[in-house]
Amino acid sequence: MPAWMRRVMRTLLAAVLLVATTAFGPSAAATAAELQAADDSLPGIVLETATDSSATVTGTLDAGAGDVFDIYSVYLAEGEQLVVTLTGTGSDLNLRLWAPATVDPYTPKTVYDFSASGSSTERICYTASAKWGTGRYFIAVDASGSSAGSYTLKWNVSSRSDGNVPGVALTSNRLAGSVDTLWDLDDVHRIAVAAGGTLSATLTADVPSDALKLQLFDASTGGAVTSDIYAGSVLAQQTGPVACVASVIPDDGEYYLVVSAEESSDAAYTLDWSYEGTGVPGEFLGAWTEPENVAATRVYALDLAWGQTLRLSFESQDGGVVTAKLYAPKTFDLAGATPVFADTTVMAPASGTYTVPEGHDGIHYLVVGVQTPGTVLPRVSATTGARRLSGATRFETAVKSCASAFPTGADVVVIASGADFPDALAASGLAGAYGAPLLLTNRDSLPQATRNEIVRLGATRAFVIGAEAAISASVFNAVDALLPTTPVRLGGLDRYQTAAAVVRQVRLRRGLLDSVTPERIGFVARGDSFPDALALAPLAWQLGAPVYLVRPTALPAPTAQVLAEYAPDVALVAGLDAAVSPGVAAQVASYGPTVQRAGGANRYGTAVAVATWGVGRDIVSWEYAGVATGEAFPDALAGGVACGSARGLLLLTQPKSVPAEVGVAIDASGSGTQRVRVFGGTVAIAAPVLTTLDAYFR
Repeated sequence: MPAWMRRVMRTLLAAVLLVATTAFGPSAAATAAELQAADDSLPGIVLETATDSSATVTGTLDAGAGDVFDIYSVYLAEGEQLVVTLTGTGSDLNLRLWAPATVDPYTPKTVYDFSASGSSTERICYTASAKWGTGRYFIAVDASGSSAGSYTLKWNVSSRSDGNVPGVALTSNRLAGSVDTLWDLDDVHRIAVAAGGTLSATLTADVPSDALKLQLFDASTGGAVTSDIYAGSVLAQQTGPVACVASVIPDDGEYYLVVSAEESSDAAYTLDWSYEGTGVPGEFLGAWTEPENVAATRVYALDLAWGQTLRLSFESQDGGVVTAKLYAPKTFDLAGATPVFADTTVMAPASGTYTVPEGHDGIHYLVVGVQTPGTVLPRVSATTGARRLSGATRFETAVKSCASAFPTGADVVVIASGADFPDALAASGLAGAYGAPLLLTNRDSLPQATRNEIVRLGATRAFVIGAEAAISASVFNAVDALLPTTPVRLGGLDRYQTAAAVVRQVRLRRGLLDSVTPERIGFVARGDSFPDALALAPLAWQLGAPVYLVRPTALPAPTAQVLAEYAPDVALVAGLDAAVSPGVAAQVASYGPTVQRAGGANRYGTAVAVATWGVGRDIVSWEYAGVATGEAFPDALAGGVACGSARGLLLLTQPKSVPAEVGVAIDASGSGTQRVRVFGGTVAIAAPVLTTLDAYFR
């Protein structure tokens, strides 16, 4: 892209986001006359300024009168997903998506066309890929032939998710999910498979009348995993309430099983899949719990994480003798690879242990060979070990947390002050809304570690949280120099104005999601102290939900104003009455939400109460448990975001001992925890605490 075009795009995006973060509703939209004049030619109408948070625009077309196109534009970064739904009264209105390189609507660079013959109900679900790049894409509604009529266009942009590449790795042979034509058009499931075997899958809609599509894609193009599912080769596809696909795998590599909504607004489904062949992925071992006659080599898959210790034994029932070899993730050629663990003893039982090292998270492959055919009883378990994520400074610890949670990068990054806590506390929901990590900075200088991580992430956009008193212009400019687009600063005169600005950006981002979310949730925490709000971060990130900061005995005017603009259905208050008084809670409730409270006798009990509330609502899970000191804030800021990105929860601990409340909560959880991450070095959390946590979770 020429330099002049990049400058124009940067200026346009900055203006768009500045307007969008400060104004909402009809007053922010252009006048009807202005829209009518702009919608027939490029660059069209900028959707971010033409719509309020409902993310809906309306228009009319009349091909006979020469009004053939209505053109809109929306900014997409690589990896982000655009969902657009068109419904119209015209006999045959069509929907097109054009690339940023388009300069003439009559010779467009077409990314995606949806033009169902004889219908004005069209939809596009597209994940921005490297092929077309980051930039402002164009959505065109056109009246083919002599069509005319009015229409409604609904749109939304979401970050990396189960509908986007790289998708969600399959970790069992059966899973349940749901898709809809408005918000979650497709689910992308990823699996690594060896050549020569047959991959089969059956998709069953929970409601027989729901029409779903099942597609099997080859994920690689030119030897590299594609960033666009539509660029992969389609091996098989089928549509219906029950859809079955099967294909012989041509090459080692990753493949996508994609479930798409065809008609239903909310279609639940069950996906069953299997692989027949001698290579990976085999069968997930979780299904093998009974004695089994083993007459030939078998391949099994196990989902393991850093710190887990795998314990293996195969007890003979009738003289059968087996061997066991374990291979690291992304191993396809089992015959030529070196196992990470091997027990080739020719006497039963084969047994041993293996602890997963850092950086080796993922699907491992267990090959059970046969020395003497017979029946064996498998005894396979994986225990969890606590692992520390820390650096020499708070900035480096934040980078470690970010790298663990976002190993493949992120499109957006959120930057907050590492010197104080309020701005970062408010930003957790914003980071979740954009699928983004949180990094920390000094006020007057961007730490080298933070700078390097922004580059590694491959981020194209950034939000800088706080006014210049929190993060200086020089730091803003340093971040700007690393990105293709100008960062957006969200700040105010104090922490409450800054938090309100962040809530407004969350509202803008959520768009259509709010129209299909059964119960919109928000979080309330005191802004003058950090512990209570720290535990909220994973929940706010996972939901992409707003965090409202209050004073213990007063509702600040900026918070009241933003509650009037954008109130949740349910507001969870962190802490007991001393943290947020009943009077403040009642004021929050006066704006419409049902107020609930999660609190304990101290900061550690409050963190447990918040986590328990989140688990009860299936927002977060004990499968991932993060632990940070409750005596200081920096390590937990980015750590809470890392927990949220894994649907995990955050517990707080004392520096030299595990609080009784935390131990009781872990015991009561029944564990099932697969990952335990401790944020911060030995000064923040001493080595004996790590040992105690290890014992609790094992």
